[in-house]
Amino acid sequence: MIPNERPAHKILSPRRKRSLLSFRRKTDLAWFLLTLVMFSSGMTAFALAGWFLRRPQQPNEVPFERAAPVALLKDPIARTSPPPIVVEKPVERKPARQKPVAPPPPAKPKRPTTVKVIPENKSFNLLQEARSPKREVDGPARLSTKMIDLNGEKELKLNYDLAQGEWVQASLSLRADLRTFSRVQFLFRGEGASNTFEFKVVDSDGTNVGTSWPRQSGNTAWTVVDLVLSDLPYLWGGDTTLDWKRVRQIYFAVSKKKDDQGGRGRVTIRGVRFL
Repeated sequence: MIPNERPAHKILSPRRKRSLLSFRRKTDLAWFLLTLVMFSSGMTAFALAGWFLRRPQQPNEVPFERAAPVALLKDPIARTSPPPIVVEKPVERKPARQKPVAPPPPAKPKRPTTVKVIPENKSFNLLQEARSPKREVDGPARLSTKMIDLNGEKELKLNYDLAQGEWVQASLSLRADLRTFSRVQFLFRGEGASNTFEFKVVDSDGTNVGTSWPRQSGNTAWTVVDLVLSDLPYLWGGDTTLDWKRVRQIYFAVSKKKDDQGGRGRVTIRGVRFL
């Protein structure tokens, strides 16, 4: 070899160059992937550890306690016997205070609506015994009643208006056994329009008997009435026979029948006696 003569460099063929470059690239890629996997694993482990340490402890989880050495337990029974059971005393609760209940107000005595029971075999004046009459009207018809004491004799006045409606009536309530009475007598007179005046007796089951005087409610002269009770014809309600042992109402009515005038008027009744 000639001194100072360097060995000639090995000439790499293009194929050799491509092989070396390919191998180097594969190695670098493998190291990159390995580094990425290790970094990801480390970050995942770090995140899991932090979550586990910071998560709240569940009520049913018992914290880990390191067991004490056997040599430190002085009482051998304590190593085998279960822990004592502690029984909590129930808390006594006072019952809630209840507000006192106010007693109900005393019931008001009902005002009697019937007259006294009529003794047998004795006549009586209905207007003297009865209280204020009860008024009943047909729809828009009008009626007012007034009881007047005139020289010891009571009169019942019916002021009516039949401009609308077909009838008005006033009832006197009683609880009487009228089997021993045979007749009823009274007087009536009227003012104003001429309409039908009616008299009715009603028993406990609603049977109505009575009679009427057509176009006499405007007659200013006194009309004397004397009726036989057993002859009063049946009108309506209940059964066809009045129970005179259980009479409950006496009615005086003014009605607008065929050929009657309607309008306003007044009827005065006096001296209603059962004999």
